[in-house]
Order: sequence, then C-alpha cells, then structure tokens
Amino acid sequence: MKAIKATAILSNGFVSYDPMSPAIDSMIGYLYTIGKDSDLVSPCGELSTHDDLPIEKEFDGDDWWYQCSMPIYYAATDHVRYFHRRFDAQYAERYMENVRGKIATSSGPTKNFRLSSIVHVCDSVSWHLVCDDWCVESLPKLTHIGARTGAGEGRVIRWEFDDGDAEIARTHRPLPSEWATRNNINGYNIYWGYRPPVRLSCNKTICTVPRGAA
Repeated sequence: MKAIKATAILSNGFVSYDPMSPAIDSMIGYLYTIGKDSDLVSPCGELSTHDDLPIEKEFDGDDWWYQCSMPIYYAATDHVRYFHRRFDAQYAERYMENVRGKIATSSGPTKNFRLSSIVHVCDSVSWHLVCDDWCVESLPKLTHIGARTGAGEGRVIRWEFDDGDAEIARTHRPLPSEWATRNNINGYNIYWGYRPPVRLSCNKTICTVPRGAA
C-alpha cells in the first residue's frame, strides 16, 4: 500500500454538517461492499463493521481504524440553503371529498417542515490515505459526495490522484482520545464514529480532533 492524495473536482460545492464529513473510508466501504456483490448488512440483518477495506489500518492493541484523513478543502463561503415540505391540500381534495376528519400538518407523515443544509462552496475536496490501487480505480465511480446528493449537491466532475502524505493520513482525522494523548496529539474531544459504518455504536468512542484539523 502507498500514500495517495485523492481529490474530487466539484461543480458546485458539497453539503456536510460537520468538518469530518464526508469520510472517505465510509465512501470506500460502500464501493467495496457493492463491488463484492454482497449485502450491506450481516446475515442477521444488521450493519456490520467494514473491517476488510483496502486501506492501511492503525492498530492500538485490539482496536484499529483506517489511515485516512478528514476532507481537506478551502470554501470561498458557506451558503445556507433551505428546503421545504408542505402538505398539498388542493391535491388531497380530489380524493377526500367525502372523507370526514382533519389532516394533521404539525406532526406525523404529513407534517410541514422547513429545514436547512450547509453548502460549502468550493471547487475541490481532497483526502490523504494509505491504500492500494483498488481505491484509485474505484473512487471515480462516485459521481457525488456529501449530503443531499439526490438534490444535485456535491456533483463530482472528475477525480484526480497524486502522491499523498502518510502522516496526514494518520493524524489529520478524529482519533481515539487515549491513543491521541499517548501520541501527544492535542485538539478538542467529540463522541464520534472513527471507522465505518460510523452509525454503529461499537464504532463510536470519544475522539480527539487534532488542533488545526477543523
């Protein structure tokens, strides 16, 4: 395996709600699982840890995580974009002419809402990681990154690859706090998923985000 710098060239920026996302090991985990024509879940129907990705692992006793950095980018600005959902009363009247009752628009599946997303306006996002050639060959299959890709956010024009920095891959990311303390890495602490899938409770712990990394 070798250190590479993977860069997504974007058309219109991307959406994320924290500086640690999108996580490239999660994206590679998705591609790797799909590439093996296997399910995204374990035989018992639950998500399982992606423990066999073609990315170098950092070990701390029996614990481990992947050597891949947080996203690195320069945003010209962060733009807040709002989106809405409103119950269509006119459309419903066609089918509810003889129906008695009241539609609840303050709760449940017909609730009206107004939510926001944070669009980071930038022309590219990069990650450093220690991996094999499979990642270089497969990442171009990702046409979008970040959140709200279904709304057209985070569209990738192309991927570029250069020599990377293994030290950035190892340390420019959320790290289990005990390991970070022993290795003199300072920053702020957050309860975070440090290996994919990040939503699994067994993949979450108190992590240190290195100073200057976010």
